[in-house]
Amino acid sequence: IATWEDLWRPAAGGWALADLTVVGPAGETYVTTRPQAGGGNGSGLLKYTADGTLEWAVVREEVTDGSEGFTDLELTPEGVSVVGITVDRDGNTQTLLLNYAADGTLQWEARSIGPAIPGFLVPQLAIGPAGERVVATDDGAGAGVLERYDAAGALLDARALVFEGFGGVSALEIDSAGNAVLAVLNNFTTYAIEKYDAEGTLLWSHEESGDGLALSEAFMAIDASDDIVATGSVEVGAGKALQVKSRVWKLSSAGALLWTYDSEMSFAISRDLAMDDDGAVSITRALAFPSSDLVRIDAAGAESWRRTFSEAGFVTSFRGVAINAFGDVIVSALDAQGLDFFGVRVLRYDSAGGLEWTGRIAEDAGHEFFVGDLQTGPDGRAALAITKRPDTGLDQALTVHLRFAACTGDLDGTEDVAFTDLLILLAAWGPQAAHPADFDGDGVVGFLDLLTLIAGWGACAG
Repeated sequence: IATWEDLWRPAAGGWALADLTVVGPAGETYVTTRPQAGGGNGSGLLKYTADGTLEWAVVREEVTDGSEGFTDLELTPEGVSVVGITVDRDGNTQTLLLNYAADGTLQWEARSIGPAIPGFLVPQLAIGPAGERVVATDDGAGAGVLERYDAAGALLDARALVFEGFGGVSALEIDSAGNAVLAVLNNFTTYAIEKYDAEGTLLWSHEESGDGLALSEAFMAIDASDDIVATGSVEVGAGKALQVKSRVWKLSSAGALLWTYDSEMSFAISRDLAMDDDGAVSITRALAFPSSDLVRIDAAGAESWRRTFSEAGFVTSFRGVAINAFGDVIVSALDAQGLDFFGVRVLRYDSAGGLEWTGRIAEDAGHEFFVGDLQTGPDGRAALAITKRPDTGLDQALTVHLRFAACTGDLDGTEDVAFTDLLILLAAWGPQAAHPADFDGDGVVGFLDLLTLIAGWGACAG
């Protein structure tokens, strides 16, 4: 159920891509925007309240003879921090770190040490246990830097990073001890997971590769024991036997390889990864265009289940994945007819792989859609950033909150199973494709689903 949506355009005109999203403890949602043609060159940061009211919008001032862009976004005790890049007219780039209070006030700004460098930076940001900001970035050509700032923006330390050839930092996480864990792509052939302590000293590094190229960025998560699960895409074999495998591997907190999983399909590329409280990971993967799937790997490295989705007349291409507060797997997707991605879809699977809900939340034939970040909040809702590009060239950047049932039978999202839920079920009686009242997933809303609803009658537990 889409509880709210908002359309936003830059005041300067033109259009902007809705990009990064993060949901706060009270359901507040922050969204970053990237300016496009006619929209100036100032990146935006928006804040919405839990009910969808735009509380404030900050658009960075025009950059003379250059541009700015945000690349990562994290909640902080004060509000939110965002990291990005500034590029001058000669193509030289510096990392930019901004800290905003909850009311939208810019508290401080920091730039990477040293002169601007030629190259394309994609800085990654993480928040340490003491509120320190950790930034990792690279120049795409073998050099980078790992920096730590305190909560007031003072630089605590900086450590030069050296990579193998082209590539660089794909992901950054902080473990419970405050160590920085980097997922690095080296020369587009090898993935490296590297752990650095609070002083920037390299503790260990583990490399993972196939027989040829590494074909995607790396995605990574850390579990409650500080073990690390990562995924990437590697070439296996050669010649006519060449295959592209989505690889998942798990490392102990000390860097020992615990297990490795390769996809069974001959072509699969990892797109996103999310971890639940038990250490199991759900991964969206691109298959032969435009097909895709969702796979769940348990904490021991075994495939629990794999799901695809399609309906007559179109194919659904899975993109982002997130785990909500109830352990459900939320997936964002694009619906495609041929090469035309004409709509945005959201799907919810339970932890056993049952499709609980799906719906197309945006649709407009002949118009191109872009799907941005998908994040979940503490109340089980999900925030998704979407951009639609009409033929006129003006985009509508919007964020949609999706509130999912707090328990089985709660079809109206009121956190109880009551008369309104019964009416919804009866109105849907009969054959239904992926209807939320089809609790047993047999494609029919019927007697067994009615019994399930009655069994859950009353307030949702917890």
